[in-house]
Amino acid sequence: MQLKSTFRENEAHFISFKFLILKLIILFLSGSIFSLAFPAYSISFLGWIGVIPLYLFIKDLRCYKSFLYGFVWGYGWAIASFFWLRSIEPFIPYVMGLVLAMFPAVWAFLVSITRKNILIPNPIRLLGYTESKKYLIENRLHFKKVCAVLVFSAFWCFLEWTRSWIFTGLPWNYLAVTQYQHPIMIQISSCTGNYGVSFVVIFTNIAIAEFIISLFNSIKYKLAYYIPLVIYAALFIIILNAAFGYLAIRKFNNSKTEDIKLKALLVQGDIPQIRYYSAQQAMDALTVYSKYSEKLLSKKPDILIWPESAVPQPLFSGDFLSLEYRSTISNLIQKYHVPILLGTIYYYKSAYSEDYNAYNSAVYINREDKLEAVYNKIHLVPWGEYTPGENTFPLNYIYPWIKDKFGMGRSLTPGNSSTIFNIKDGIRASVLICFEDSYSYIARRHVLNGSNLLITITNDAWFPDTNEPSQHLAEAVFRSVETRRTMIRSGNNSGTCIINPLGIITESIFSEQSGDTRILLPDKQGRGAVIFDVPVNKNPPLSFYTKYGDKFILLMNLIALFGLIWGFLQWKERKMKLYSLITKA
Repeated sequence: MQLKSTFRENEAHFISFKFLILKLIILFLSGSIFSLAFPAYSISFLGWIGVIPLYLFIKDLRCYKSFLYGFVWGYGWAIASFFWLRSIEPFIPYVMGLVLAMFPAVWAFLVSITRKNILIPNPIRLLGYTESKKYLIENRLHFKKVCAVLVFSAFWCFLEWTRSWIFTGLPWNYLAVTQYQHPIMIQISSCTGNYGVSFVVIFTNIAIAEFIISLFNSIKYKLAYYIPLVIYAALFIIILNAAFGYLAIRKFNNSKTEDIKLKALLVQGDIPQIRYYSAQQAMDALTVYSKYSEKLLSKKPDILIWPESAVPQPLFSGDFLSLEYRSTISNLIQKYHVPILLGTIYYYKSAYSEDYNAYNSAVYINREDKLEAVYNKIHLVPWGEYTPGENTFPLNYIYPWIKDKFGMGRSLTPGNSSTIFNIKDGIRASVLICFEDSYSYIARRHVLNGSNLLITITNDAWFPDTNEPSQHLAEAVFRSVETRRTMIRSGNNSGTCIINPLGIITESIFSEQSGDTRILLPDKQGRGAVIFDVPVNKNPPLSFYTKYGDKFILLMNLIALFGLIWGFLQWKERKMKLYSLITKA
């Protein structure tokens, strides 16, 4: 008899374990499928529904299990979304995924510890699980569900904001990015930053999930069918957001601005990247860029722009390659009288030693062949441009081996200020180097410093034939909307285009004709040169976001804090009542 009972218990545990594994597989796959909402696939409607499976799985779970479920879902999303990191080392997406998965895990944890505390009053919860479940099924809780969804959406925005700065920050592939091809939906970014778009999308996800829950309960328990108020709230937010977008686009298109035309010559050399280049490879890159530049320099553009690390050699150093590099640039300027803006490694003598600090810089050489202005990249890429903690004991003994094995072997110094490039009368340009255009604070700093034109120089050729260039381009779209500035984007292997202040890509180095329609191909890789006629507003106003910064995310953080305090007070009251009942007994 005892053996039979033990066998049944073991069988039940085995079946339970199998169901757990099945759930984790489903969550991992749903997270992976959700990654298709992001570039380059950009199946944008998945952004509106992709978080629903996770919410349905965690809504009634204990917090530790919700954390596990959120982690597995997030790991599936992170590996698929950032699989392009394998171009650096094959293991990196799987390691990075462990870090990125923590954010959905924490979100699931926060939802699980607050949902019941918000929706179910303590007298009901004290009656036990059955009564609490019965209460949720039989009561519509319209207002409470709207409040709960608002708090859960705030949790999501808070975690996106946290990801923008923790561990040096990675504000990449936010939920907002799923909508970057829909201008009407992203104009709210001029007030809220991209967090506002993320809020609309995540609120809709959770609202639909709550509708599915109520519909399921109506069918299963034969209750009267109803549409939860939270669905109407989601529709209202979507309509309000779209209306704002429509009016913003209409206002922009009907506005009369004092535009200055800038003829910008951009060259996309499509030079393959390697960690250690030879003299011949550097010369080959220089030949490609100078050759393609000369094809169009006779048309007298206002400026020639080469991307970040167009030639893998410092422009200002004393070796033969640098001398040849400078000679080529000087010859182009003296022959055509066109200034050049390009990316290079630039050296300054250290104020604290006899050494020189190296910067990833944008240098502007004017028509007289004089170095006029330099911008040093403010936000460096960890491991790629510097090694975090490399001078800290005991890491300073470990990192040299790691850098030699996996890093770029560089220890660049970050810049600390914006630079205005006066490239034409009335045009005050600022530069974003590489993934700086995924950081709102840098673009905002440039514009507050007086810039009326943003120029991104980047080199995504480290990640050929991956989704990275498309994802990077999508990030740049939001910087134009947030600051209401036109952006010229110069890429080494793709992404050379113009983005207007509405976040619309208006020109691209490559395009194709389909009937009477010209289709832009900003993601297309290849070599080419193009002259863009770029309209630049001489005195554009500052957007709300530029003036006031992350006020929206501050609001979200306050709502998230309110939700946690509400949940904590409910929990504390419940525990005190339980303690009172136990002591009386």
